[in-house]
Amino acid sequence: GLKNNIGYSNLVKGLCTYEEAIRESGIPGLSLLTTGPLPPNPAEFLSSKANIEVLEKLKGMFDYIIYDTSPCTFISDSQIVATYVDGMIMTVTCKQTKRNSLKFALYAMKTVNAPLMGYVLNKLPMTKRGYYSKYYYYSSYSSYTDEDSRKKK
Repeated sequence: GLKNNIGYSNLVKGLCTYEEAIRESGIPGLSLLTTGPLPPNPAEFLSSKANIEVLEKLKGMFDYIIYDTSPCTFISDSQIVATYVDGMIMTVTCKQTKRNSLKFALYAMKTVNAPLMGYVLNKLPMTKRGYYSKYYYYSSYSSYTDEDSRKKK
């Protein structure tokens, strides 16, 4: 994994430069900025003027910024961040996220007028149904590729 000793929190506190905190991913056009050391009061940190200034500078440096936050199942960082971003995508885990937790998270985002763009459903079992089959069965991702591409490997 990536070292997290220098990151976003260091930028907000003025302890490093953008060049020191932002890392190249090895994928052209994709940069990474880890959180850095966690501040003692994340809500206060995220609401600070210094944080807003860093967010604005980053918006000027990049076309898109993906900001990964803690779960929004209670009053959280997500609600604060929602007020500064252009859009949010909520991640839900199949057969794990409780319906009431999701309802509360949606309500919490609505109270701050979060710009919800969509959802990601994680850990959804992939099923495949044959043309004449009345039964579903589990299959791997590779079964969705054509026969020729599998032979070339």
